[in-house]
Amino acid sequence: MKSRTWHELFDNEEIDRRLPRADGIAVVTSQTWSDVIEKSHSPRHLFIGGQIWLGEVTKVALVIFIMKDCSSCQNNVKTFQDVKSAVTKIDGGATYIVNCTSDPKICKENAVTGFPTLSAFRGIGWLEGSHCLSPETSMSTRYIRIDYHGVLLVKNIMDWFSPASGSAVKNLKHEDTSAIRDSVYIVGTLLPRKSHYIPLDLRRKPNYLYPYECFRLACEHLFGPIGCYAQYSKEVPEREFENQDKDMVITKVMLYRKDGLKSTIIQLGKLLHSTIEDESQHQLHAFHHPHRYKIDKGQHCEDDHGRCTDLIVSFTRDHGRLPVTEITMATFHAKTSSIITNEFPVLIAMGHPNNLTETSSFFKVQNNLTFLWVISHAITCNVDAD
Repeated sequence: MKSRTWHELFDNEEIDRRLPRADGIAVVTSQTWSDVIEKSHSPRHLFIGGQIWLGEVTKVALVIFIMKDCSSCQNNVKTFQDVKSAVTKIDGGATYIVNCTSDPKICKENAVTGFPTLSAFRGIGWLEGSHCLSPETSMSTRYIRIDYHGVLLVKNIMDWFSPASGSAVKNLKHEDTSAIRDSVYIVGTLLPRKSHYIPLDLRRKPNYLYPYECFRLACEHLFGPIGCYAQYSKEVPEREFENQDKDMVITKVMLYRKDGLKSTIIQLGKLLHSTIEDESQHQLHAFHHPHRYKIDKGQHCEDDHGRCTDLIVSFTRDHGRLPVTEITMATFHAKTSSIITNEFPVLIAMGHPNNLTETSSFFKVQNNLTFLWVISHAITCNVDAD
């Protein structure tokens, strides 16, 4: 018996079936954009195979922006059709076309000026109305956008789209973090919601503990430049995690940087001010934004899940910028979640790999100069020219 695909089992996007088609690809207009791209509902199930929790599979829309009389758009119709077929094989993947001639509003709002333009939109509308969203967040970002910059070949496009459509959180389970190679990453510690190792008074409070799906939302906002991991708590017996269908909560979130600096962002039972202000022992706070987080003096993460999610995102962005940032493909393609913003000018150094290693003389001089002056005035980046 042939096994059914993820789309056959869980995809409940009825609106997709009603969309008009162009060359066999669904067409999105300004009237349907919000329902199709921004909401991007999660599957109607809670678990998949006992290992994936609520909202773990994001619907990622590959949007192809085209324009009438665009010769490259017309010449690549077959490529787009083949890409659509390949995207369908990816859990949560979907392909759409936007015609910027007949519907210029969408293209203007998304600052699309070249054609064809390919962008991946990771919808987070599945959390609409959720306690994971603060009022400010619910009114702002409805998706995470990642642009494609490359030749229009199916393999190249899919090499870009496949990681862009991956899970925002990598579950380490019982593994340690020694194999992680991200320059900056956060780790959320997991415990079953009803674990006896959580204080009884907290377990008895309905929906009080910070849930996994809120942490996952924070990771969506950081998707691309920042690595995001979940790890089973090492402070309890492994038998606590034998039933992987258990509802998980986050008891701690740590930020790590490759220069050895680390910081606790949130921790169960601790006041938020006490965790984010405990920076006296390291340089993590140097040259970054002053603390401007919307939290009250006596507030715990569990008191307001939306504000807590905002704090994880803001703190990581503020403190995740290294003295020298390596521009990777993920950093370059990320648009809405990039740590490179308009707040500072960007100073880019291009070189061969052996000149950009942490032991090279160039990097050491560059790193020292950055700490002395540059990081407070500009974002310093290195690009591997090879």
